[in-house]
Amino acid sequence: MAKRITEVVVIGAGVAGLACAQALCKAGLRVTILEARSRIGGRIWTVHPSLTNAPVELGAEFIHGLPREVWQIVERAGLQTLELTGNRWRLEQARLAPMSGSWDVIDRIFQRIDKSAPDQSFQEFLEHACGNLPQQQRIEAAAYVESFHACDASRISAHALARWHRSDREIQGHRGFRFPNGCEGLVRALVAASKPDLLSVRLNTVVTEIAWNPGTVEVTAQSPGQPAGIRAQAAVITLPLGVLQAPPGTDGAVGFRPELTEKAGALKQLEMGTAIRLVLCFRGCFWTDPKLVQTPMPDMSFLSSPEELFPTWWSSVSAGTAMLTGWSGGVRAEQLSGRGRAAIVERGLEALHHVFGVPLETLRQWLQESFVHDWQSDPYCRGVYSYALADGKEAARTLGAPVGNTLFFAGEATDCSGQNGTLHGAIASGQRAATELLSCGGLGR
Repeated sequence: MAKRITEVVVIGAGVAGLACAQALCKAGLRVTILEARSRIGGRIWTVHPSLTNAPVELGAEFIHGLPREVWQIVERAGLQTLELTGNRWRLEQARLAPMSGSWDVIDRIFQRIDKSAPDQSFQEFLEHACGNLPQQQRIEAAAYVESFHACDASRISAHALARWHRSDREIQGHRGFRFPNGCEGLVRALVAASKPDLLSVRLNTVVTEIAWNPGTVEVTAQSPGQPAGIRAQAAVITLPLGVLQAPPGTDGAVGFRPELTEKAGALKQLEMGTAIRLVLCFRGCFWTDPKLVQTPMPDMSFLSSPEELFPTWWSSVSAGTAMLTGWSGGVRAEQLSGRGRAAIVERGLEALHHVFGVPLETLRQWLQESFVHDWQSDPYCRGVYSYALADGKEAARTLGAPVGNTLFFAGEATDCSGQNGTLHGAIASGQRAATELLSCGGLGR
């Protein structure tokens, strides 16, 4: 099989791979991106349903705070953004009420994490360092961490959470923004900023093996049922953590020859988070109708119902749509994963029935369209985003380190600054990998 030749091959067309390719093309290198899916964007996935007058996000949706990595792209491309407004509500003792003070409590809990003490799981930290707090506050803190970080509170590193909390405050992460025309605009902007004569993107190309020696990489892949491959001087690996951890021979798994023994420890200290995303499009905003709900909430932005399988919901009323997005992360999502679209939609409707008291049959009648993505069942992702296990705070740094000045690594799981699991963390990792490659002395112009 004859292999095409390029200077750099990038594995994966998510924002990390696209940001890396943009920087490499700017330096004058010929870059080929290999992407297993039929689309670019990776964990950004915007769809445009026929019955809804707004895009539906099945992957990343929000800009958290003011990270320069994202806002530079937004401003350069003139992308429209909207800051999230409205109130946060919660279901507490079977009553809906505006949230007040909960975020301050969680903030104070994070500030209790002693980074000079031995690391432990967040659950252990709550038991050992927060025993004087009311039990309900500890339960809610664990539920928040499991939902937001799509993790298991008994496994995630407390030190890593403290680093995330510090990083989040630095960029005003309490502020949120969305793209009214779809998060895919960010993906298109990254491609548009690359030099078209130097960038080639090959979709539907499933990489199965990466063989390498210093200064040489040979990639074996399958493309529409046919063998395909490429030869390059260097490779940038932006595969999601779940794919890097996939057992040999399973769907989406990629083998390395020789094996990446220096990454084995790091791969065991990181975990891929579990999440189910459910989008329900209704023919009207029933939660604002006093005829249907006891507590109308025309100003609702987010809704917390900690006891439900879908404990977090947010609305898109500001975009002029009657759309609710349900998010289930961590151990709750594990209960839903693999159960199929119809069952997941039904669990979502049941959650809304419990929260609002609207009869199930009424909710079914109001429902126009529904969308589900089970990220764990996606062979090219195997989860939603990464988190560090206890004592694994530095594993991302090891995972992201170059090998032999030939293999370079990017993706949100390689971020070691507390920005893993975010758009800006993924983009920054791609830019960092490009800088490392250009600085190694072999390919820089």
